[in-house]
Amino acid sequence: MTDAKSFRIQLQKFDGTGSWESWWAHFQNCSTYKWSRRDKLAFLKGALSGNASQVLWDTGRSTTDSLSKLIKVLKSRYGGERQAEKHKAELQVRRRKSGESLSELHQDIRRLMALAFPKLTAEAREEIACDHFTHALGDPDLALKVKERLPKSLDEALRIALQLEAWTQNVKWDQHEDDRVVDRAKRPKQRNSASAKQDSATVTDYKESKNRLTKLETQMTKLHEDLKKLTTTPESSATPPRSSQKPPTNPPVQRFGTQASSQAGEGSRPPFRSQPPSRSQPDLVFVG
Repeated sequence: MTDAKSFRIQLQKFDGTGSWESWWAHFQNCSTYKWSRRDKLAFLKGALSGNASQVLWDTGRSTTDSLSKLIKVLKSRYGGERQAEKHKAELQVRRRKSGESLSELHQDIRRLMALAFPKLTAEAREEIACDHFTHALGDPDLALKVKERLPKSLDEALRIALQLEAWTQNVKWDQHEDDRVVDRAKRPKQRNSASAKQDSATVTDYKESKNRLTKLETQMTKLHEDLKKLTTTPESSATPPRSSQKPPTNPPVQRFGTQASSQAGEGSRPPFRSQPPSRSQPDLVFVG
């Protein structure tokens, strides 16, 4: 038979930041396992940490040595009854966060309800919790559909919301698939219209480029003719005109007696050209 003393329960720490009600329920659950009153006081002191451990030295010894007095002080400082108004305000402004699941929202609403209305019965608390849960969804359509089904508890409201959200996502997925099919069907038409526009644009560009080439050829021809005229005119003006008249030549001078002999038998020999008389010597004159 196994010895009962060999089993140990790990008691969680309480630092004053969490919920006192949750921790106190955990402590009571552990204390039912054969803890005496002295053991409960020792374990309670050992579980306090952080700001909560301040109770061990800022109160009298009479308080810390008594289990009932120490529990009363801790409950007055960290209990939800003193902060009920604060938790009620948090319930009013609580909204579903981005990426937060419905289960997490349900858990937080239940926690705030227990802290805001600690004296209410469980049945009355469930009805109020359903209203706060649907209001915190942040989706008017989803909240209306949940209220139409008249949930009787917070757990039932969570079940309805999960089911509706799953259906909504399924419908959106089907609609998305249909839109993708329609887009695929439209793509060939868009491509054909785009190709037709591109072809028309190509034809227009071809015509415009052809017209530009024709204009350029005309301009080049005109420039070529102008350059040809400019290069021909200076050459004709720089060359002096040649005269059609031959330069005068001196007539041949023949002696009086030799003209007949030359005409008679010496036709093959070149005519004798006498030198012009010099100005320094006088002409000889024969007499008789």
